[in-house]
Amino acid sequence: MGGRLDRVLGRRWQAVAVRGWRTAVSVRQRTGGSAVRVAVVQACTVVVAALVATGCASGSREVPSPFEGGGGGGGSGSIRVNAVNNNFNEATVRALYRGERRLGIVPGNGRASFNMPWPAINDLRVRIDLLAGDRFTTNRIAVNPGETVYLTIESPLHRSWLRR
Repeated sequence: MGGRLDRVLGRRWQAVAVRGWRTAVSVRQRTGGSAVRVAVVQACTVVVAALVATGCASGSREVPSPFEGGGGGGGSGSIRVNAVNNNFNEATVRALYRGERRLGIVPGNGRASFNMPWPAINDLRVRIDLLAGDRFTTNRIAVNPGETVYLTIESPLHRSWLRR
């Protein structure tokens, strides 16, 4: 080992000890005999340890496959529907996708929020049934798991709309 350090540091230096994981290398000058700490080696060791720790931490996350049923969007497996009713009449709201699901009631001139399971990317439409008897189905939008969609129920019911 002394030969390598002699070539790197010149003939005047000789390695004395390498101390554990901290890699504090003590080097002794052949002529004077005083020990000199090489702080650069310690700094490099800290940088390497930080890079290794960062690499291990980022590699431990599992990325969901977009081809599996869990969905590649938000991944929470549900969506939230926030509804605003600008109509005087109470509205019953139903989600239309592969089937039909009753979300709930939005009071006249009021607001409501609904959560529903949503395991994969799918198209969503909402059917609005007013207490007075009118019925309207909104536009279709693609929704990912974990997203929030906004439903606005307008006074002429045919102006109601759904957005992300």
